[in-house]
Amino acid sequence: MLNRIHFLGFLSGIVLGWTYGWAGPSGCGTVLGTIPILFAWSVVAKVLGRAFADQHKWPPIIIAAFGHGLLLLFFCVVIDRAIRRLVADEATVRHLGFAFIVTLYAGVLFLVWPLQDCP
Repeated sequence: MLNRIHFLGFLSGIVLGWTYGWAGPSGCGTVLGTIPILFAWSVVAKVLGRAFADQHKWPPIIIAAFGHGLLLLFFCVVIDRAIRRLVADEATVRHLGFAFIVTLYAGVLFLVWPLQDCP
């Protein structure tokens, strides 16, 4: 069952993916940010054609943001289950775990593992 922490993780992933897609660096971003956008562009190009995928930026960004949301949802579920099994005072630790995983994901999305050096 999807609880509040999982739902907030999913929404946080969508917001982070959406932000990366619109405000992120073009052509020299991070692996975690660029690979989902390239995959989403490939899907849009297969379904609607290459010309449409080249001319419209928003469909790949929406698909990639949804993918980021699903990935962060998965991480939140894993961390939440581990906290529930291992920690006695789980209420506080669950919120701290959520904040930690979202911050870590945002750091990896925007800062870690660049594809190439940007000028």
